[in-house]
Amino acid sequence: MTFDPALALFWLKKTVSIMVQPPLAPLLVIAAGLLLTGRRRRAGLVLAWLGVAATLLLSAPASVGWLLNGLETAPVVDAAAMRQAQAIVVLGAGKRRHAPEYGGETVNRWALERLRYAARLARTTGLPVLVSGGTPTGDVPEAVLMQAALEEDFRVPVRWVEKVSLDTQQNARFSAVQLSAAGVRRILLVTHAVHMPRAQAAF
Repeated sequence: MTFDPALALFWLKKTVSIMVQPPLAPLLVIAAGLLLTGRRRRAGLVLAWLGVAATLLLSAPASVGWLLNGLETAPVVDAAAMRQAQAIVVLGAGKRRHAPEYGGETVNRWALERLRYAARLARTTGLPVLVSGGTPTGDVPEAVLMQAALEEDFRVPVRWVEKVSLDTQQNARFSAVQLSAAGVRRILLVTHAVHMPRAQAAF
């Protein structure tokens, strides 16, 4: 098996992201506190209880909503933007690797939400669709699974399939190659609201 630097970087970023976000980050604080109790019982218990408090705080609906408000700032697309756009770009959101009912792999529920909205936009605007997502796991690129879902489940044709990207920056860079070749300069970008600021900056 050959070493792939791009894939290694992808997994490093994913691992760090998971470790610094709930629910794992507070659990790591709890674990550190419990390990510390053998040497410094009082400090260890304080740290563990801080982790418990952080877990409860960060999992409360009010806290989650407050944290998301700062990220979900992109407005819903309006009629003027639809008239100016030349294509729809849908970003991958992951896949289910064990889906025997779909022949092996399929898109996950996050990707399905994006595809559903992209299908609505495509029907409303008549614009061509590009799907973007590579192969961080498994054998089938996310974009291929996204294409299958759009065409088979939503009856929306896919014009471009970008299937080598591993992150948002690559989504943008590799999609731009195909779109520029077709003369496309303005797009409707489909992703989740929490991901939109980063995706907009990349595109």
